[in-house]
Amino acid sequence: MRWPTITLFPQPYDARATIQVTQWLFIGTLLLPIAVIVAIDAQALLTTGAAIGAVLLIVATTIVMRPPLDLTPTVALFYAVPVLDALALFAMRAQAPTSTTRLLLALTIPAV
Repeated sequence: MRWPTITLFPQPYDARATIQVTQWLFIGTLLLPIAVIVAIDAQALLTTGAAIGAVLLIVATTIVMRPPLDLTPTVALFYAVPVLDALALFAMRAQAPTSTTRLLLALTIPAV
């Protein structure tokens, strides 16, 4: 008996679709601590760092979702997406007003 294989990524391998899936998974992973931060202290997200982080996430997601772009490991933008994600986390964490907010955002770092 063969066990069914469950995969998030398309078969055969498609680099662009894989990057799209991982970007949306990263955003989903980031939304969980943000939801907790909003529940604890919504004012913590009204900082310059949070705005800069949101803009960087929008730019990275736009790069990934742009249709004519062929994102493969040979294209420089392939490496720009995780760098933009990391910079967004850094900006949000650097301007976080409390240590609780910083800790919650730091939990997302392994997702990058």
